[in-house]
Amino acid sequence: METYSEYKNSGQAWLGEIPSHWELLPGKAIFLENKRKNWDNSESFVLSLSYGRIIPKINKDEGLVPDNYSNYQIIDPNFIIIRCTDLQNDKVSLRTGLVRHHGIISGAYLGLIPRRGNNPIYLHYVLYYWDVSKELYRYGSGLRQSLSWFDIKYLQIPIPPICEQEAIVEYLDNVIAEIDKAIEAKERIIAALEERRKIIITEAVTRGINPNVPLRESGIEWLGQIPAHWETIPVRHVFEFRNGYTPSKINPSFWSNGTIPWFRMEDIRKSGRKLERAIQYITPAALNNGGTFDAGSFIMAICTASIGEHAMLIADSLANQRFANLKIRKSLSARFDSQFIFYYMYVLGKYCRDTANTTTFQYADMTLVKNFLVPIPSLEEQKNLVEYLDYNTKGIDLAIVQQKRLIDLLRERKNIIINEIVTGKVKVI
Repeated sequence: METYSEYKNSGQAWLGEIPSHWELLPGKAIFLENKRKNWDNSESFVLSLSYGRIIPKINKDEGLVPDNYSNYQIIDPNFIIIRCTDLQNDKVSLRTGLVRHHGIISGAYLGLIPRRGNNPIYLHYVLYYWDVSKELYRYGSGLRQSLSWFDIKYLQIPIPPICEQEAIVEYLDNVIAEIDKAIEAKERIIAALEERRKIIITEAVTRGINPNVPLRESGIEWLGQIPAHWETIPVRHVFEFRNGYTPSKINPSFWSNGTIPWFRMEDIRKSGRKLERAIQYITPAALNNGGTFDAGSFIMAICTASIGEHAMLIADSLANQRFANLKIRKSLSARFDSQFIFYYMYVLGKYCRDTANTTTFQYADMTLVKNFLVPIPSLEEQKNLVEYLDYNTKGIDLAIVQQKRLIDLLRERKNIIINEIVTGKVKVI
């Protein structure tokens, strides 16, 4: 592709040289700060920032729920939202998003209203690059290093003529749509592989691996038949249960320079089902009297669309309120191989999803879950099952890793293209 004939030094490390005819303007010349509040609670369409997209929050009762939404800000299409808080603890999440709907969103976010004369989508692409390049993390102040309107007011933003902005948007929309389509195709492959893995695991931990073994009714219709020589114990007798929680975000002593992993669903999506390192960390001061969840125990999502998703904890840690912690009771620890339980959690997770209560918001019916049965093969048979599953899921796991790597490469390519275009390194008109 072509480049521009002349460039000038922007004076900004994250931009480098920009085309000589482009302007470099402070944020206050391009944006207004959104100050419209939902004081009278008249607006009820709640939006959320998720993976760089502003989407409807289907379940308004998810997570920490406000008493009302009067402190939420009212937003309109083409506004740009920035999640400003906790920069020093979370350098992974995407923090900017373009609004597509009229609605309300947390007042803790910064809402930007593009001034007339500029293409809002172009401005969003610029701020997206500012985000993914990690330049954003050089800004902010306070103990929790939070962004504010002050940071945006003086942020230098490259501004081409409006005709070029519109050409850039048209080009990027088309190219990015193709990349996103390729990513979605690979995500469907991953979903199919994961479903295949769950089927293999479920068959093994509920029926064993000997096709000729005599079976008996388990006593729970959902579980069906199990090998006749296996014992069963209710879940409530196998595990000690604790709930996860979120330490106060307004108390910096709970988060600044934290050393204890604090897990969210994003950690499972990013790192898999055996968790040691977290996206965010807390300090010992943030722990309640129960302390951390022990390494070797498990966490399982008990509410929202992620019900039943689980992971094994490799380090002493904590998790947010979406999770319950399940720890094998000491009195039974000698009867279980922890890897067998890790695999059995796939079955328990599916049962949680299938029996979830959705009368007000989606959550696991813990009474049913705690009365569900855990089959107990002999310890030797458990180890054989683990060996069988390790072998038969290894290829699937490798295929999933390969697809995730390809997705990472596509996302990296996407970011490179956006960088080249919004900084003027490549000419599209």
